[in-house]
Amino acid sequence: MALVGTVGFATISSTTMLHFVTSPYVIRLFEVLKPSPVPSSSEKRDREFIAVTCGIYGQHQENRFLLSQTERPSPHPFGSFRVKKGRHFYVYGGGLKDSELQATLTREGITQTDVEKK
Repeated sequence: MALVGTVGFATISSTTMLHFVTSPYVIRLFEVLKPSPVPSSSEKRDREFIAVTCGIYGQHQENRFLLSQTERPSPHPFGSFRVKKGRHFYVYGGGLKDSELQATLTREGITQTDVEKK
């Protein structure tokens, strides 16, 4: 009986820890492109994105957010930013060619001032 309890505990705790570590990792990041009227020079359009992550059973989950909804740094130890809805994400910045996204969504863009604000 003790063996069954030990194996059960190890199975559940390792799966939970693996999910905690990997759940913020963004597999794919898509920008939602919407046809809109031409903005004036003083008006800037808020960019919308879809971040694809994996759930606990490996299924893909799509999360929509606006760039203005992001907060940095993320209090999650494995996250690079948080969306105001409370979800944490991690984006590796090596593949991003957009400097605005790299500064907003990755840990590379976090400065000491950002850390002190929290």
